[in-house]
Amino acid sequence: MLRSSSMRYALCILKQHQRCTSSIPTPALNSDKIPEEISCDTQKKTEDGIAKETIKDSTTHRSSLVKKAFSNLKHNLQPLGSRTNIDEIIKEAKTPEELLKLIEKNYLTKGEALKIVSTLTEWSLKGRVDSSFESDPRFNSLCKLLGRNPNNTVHSKTAVQNEDLSFVLRVTGEDEAAKIIDGLGLPQMIKVLSSLSAKKRRSLPLLRSLAFHIGRIPSKLDVKQSADILYALSTLNFPDEVLLEKVCHDLVESIPVCQKSAVFGSICTSLGLLKYKDSELLEVLCDWALTKKELCRCQDFVSLLLCLSSVRHIPNQELLTILSQIKEGDLPSASTWLDVVWSLAALNVVTEAQLSSVLNSKFVDRLTSSASGLSWKRKLLNLNGVAKWTKGYKGSLINEDSNLEATVPRSKDRQQLAVSILDTLSNLFPSSNYFKSCVDTGMGFLIDAECIIDSKMNPLPLIDKKTGQPIEENKASKKNRIAIFIHEYHDCTRGRVELAGPAYLNTHLASLIGYKVVNILYTDYNVRAKLIQRVQYMEGLLKSAVTESA
Repeated sequence: MLRSSSMRYALCILKQHQRCTSSIPTPALNSDKIPEEISCDTQKKTEDGIAKETIKDSTTHRSSLVKKAFSNLKHNLQPLGSRTNIDEIIKEAKTPEELLKLIEKNYLTKGEALKIVSTLTEWSLKGRVDSSFESDPRFNSLCKLLGRNPNNTVHSKTAVQNEDLSFVLRVTGEDEAAKIIDGLGLPQMIKVLSSLSAKKRRSLPLLRSLAFHIGRIPSKLDVKQSADILYALSTLNFPDEVLLEKVCHDLVESIPVCQKSAVFGSICTSLGLLKYKDSELLEVLCDWALTKKELCRCQDFVSLLLCLSSVRHIPNQELLTILSQIKEGDLPSASTWLDVVWSLAALNVVTEAQLSSVLNSKFVDRLTSSASGLSWKRKLLNLNGVAKWTKGYKGSLINEDSNLEATVPRSKDRQQLAVSILDTLSNLFPSSNYFKSCVDTGMGFLIDAECIIDSKMNPLPLIDKKTGQPIEENKASKKNRIAIFIHEYHDCTRGRVELAGPAYLNTHLASLIGYKVVNILYTDYNVRAKLIQRVQYMEGLLKSAVTESA
C-alpha cells in the first residue's frame, strides 16, 4: 500500500512539472538590438541553441524532481524482514502488540498472517489476553488478508476455526504445509486432522506435517484429543508409527481417568482398524472395561472384542467371559453378530451354539440379502472350517451348494513375495511336481505353497510325473505335509510385527486339517537376497517344521 501511494505521488509531480514547462512562453528576442548584418543562418543557430538550453534545463529539473520523489519513496518504505526472522518473532512474541507491529514493517504472506491470527486466537481463548486487539486496524487488515469478516470476533471460536481451515486445507505443497502447520497450536492441528478425516481428504503433505508436529509435542494429549487423532488416522488409513506411539503412550496415563464409554469405544474401534498392537495400552483398556463395566454399553464391549481379535491380544479370563456373553439380540445387524462370533473364534473361545447360530441356512440368507463385499463370506467360511474340525461339534454347517466363494486377488507386494518364494522352492526341490501353489482350502483362504517332506528331509512328489495326476496321500506323507503362508504388511500388526487376527486364524485352521505351518513374514524374507541365501533360509524353515512334528 505504501509503495503504491508513493509511486502515485511521484507520477503526480512529474505530470505537474510537465504541464508547467509546456506553458512557459518562449523568450522573445529584442529585434531592435539585432544587427541587420546577422544572417538568417546565424539567427536560426541562435534560436536552436536557446531551445536546446531550455530543453536541457527542463530535463535537468525534471530529473532532480524524480530523484527527490523516489528518494522520498525509498525513505518511507521499510525493508522487508526475512521470512525466517518473521517466523521467529511470531514464535517468541509475548504480547499482541509485538505481533501487530509486524504488520507495520513487513509485507506478510497469508501463511504468516494466519500464524499471527491463530496465535492471538489461542491466547484469547485461553484467557492470556483480553480481546481489545480486535478493534485494532492492524488486526482487521490481517483478517481481510485471510478473507475473513473483520466483524467476527475471536470469541466466535467455530467461525475462526472454519476460516482458518478453509485456507489450510487448500495447501498442497510439502514446504508450505510444514510452515503453516508449524504455526498452529495443538488444538488447531487436531482440528485440521479431524477436518481432513470428515472430508475424506487424504492430503499427504498436510498429513505428514501434522503427524510430525503433533508427534514431537512434549505436552501430554488428553483422552479426547487422542481419540480424535486415532479416529482420523484410521479413517484416512494413515498409520504414522511415530504419532501412534505417542498417542498410545499418552493414553496409558489418560484412559484410567476417562468417564465416557463412547470415547473408550472410539479408541478401541480405531486401534482395531489400524491393527496397532501396544500390549500395555491393550491391558489398560481391558482393565478399564472391567472396572467401569457399569458405564459400558453393549456396543463398547463389541468394539473392544473386535479390537482384541484384530491384533490377536488375549485378555484375562474374567473379561473373556464377559465378552463371550454378548447376545445376538443386543446387536443392530446380522453382520455385527457375525463379526462377534468370528472374533470369539479368533480368540479361541467360541462356543458350539454361537457357531451354529451363524452357520444355519436362515442366517446365511439374511447375510446374503443385506451384506456386501467378500469379507462376510470369508468369515463364514472360516467359521465353517472351525466348526467342521472342532471335535464333537454337532451344530449347523454351511450347505456345500451355497456358492460362497471368496477368492481375493493378491496385492502387488504379496505377488512379488510369492514369485520369489516359488522361485526359491523350484531351486530347492527336484521339480515343480514336488510343490503346489495357491491351494484352495475351501475355508476362505488359500495356502500359498504346499509340499511334503519325510522325516529325513527328503521331498516327496505331489503330482505323478507320468500321469500328471495328484498322488494319493499315505500316512507317512500326511504327517509332514507342509503349508507355507506368505504374510505381507497388511497381514501383520503395527507397533509389534506379529500375525493379525485374520492371518492367525487361517494358519490355525491349516493346522487343524493336518498341515505343519511355515510362516514367512515380509520382514524376515528379502526378495533381493541372493538365490543361495533364499534357498538356505527356506531349507531352515522346512527343517524346523519337520523337527517340531517328530
